[in-house]
Amino acid sequence: MSGKKTFVHRVATVAAVGIEPSALEELKSAWLMFGIEVRLVPYEGLRTLKDQTINAFVVRLGSGAKSVLQAIRSMDKYQHTLIYGVGEDADIVGMAEFEISVLMPDLKEDSVIEAIQNTYQLLLNQMRRHARIPMVIPVKVTAGAFTISAVSRNISAGGIRLSLVEPAEAQMVALRPDDISQISFEAPHAARFHLPSTLVRKSKNSVGFEFQVSPDQQELKHWLDQHLQK
Repeated sequence: MSGKKTFVHRVATVAAVGIEPSALEELKSAWLMFGIEVRLVPYEGLRTLKDQTINAFVVRLGSGAKSVLQAIRSMDKYQHTLIYGVGEDADIVGMAEFEISVLMPDLKEDSVIEAIQNTYQLLLNQMRRHARIPMVIPVKVTAGAFTISAVSRNISAGGIRLSLVEPAEAQMVALRPDDISQISFEAPHAARFHLPSTLVRKSKNSVGFEFQVSPDQQELKHWLDQHLQK
């Protein structure tokens, strides 16, 4: 694919499942032709799904693929993420529920260019919809009997990363992955948002939440779309 003019609109993180990232150079070049610079990461199970925001998956279909696809689609934030399957038609029998976006027989130039040509606009739209915006604003986290003060670091339509103000051990214990917390904040030039959320990552004084579907989340998506157009 040498000699082709490229232009970068977005940077995407793509997880390789059952494939060495080094084998996906043709695929990276194809994405770049359509304005998407790809950062490839190896799939390492739930750790990959929770610790990063993956924009697309490339999955080698075959033994073990079903369990991986099940894990991906079981998470709300990946229910509609693009999945590129590598394999034959026979490999997708019984996999309709996983909504494989496109099937490539191999990773050669002709196959990958056709696959990316058919899907790059979907990937760009999906990335715009979940683009993370750096933003520092006061945030309140209500977790059970605790109200915790925090400051946002970045916000997307799918979630938020926070730094806790004066983190205390009791507060951190109150933040549990299986519980629904409420994230409240006022975005610039917008109404106050109250977003039911679940904890997806936690470190010493930093936490990440994934928003649950709610009317306020729809309003936040609308606000973010307007913000990104400015």
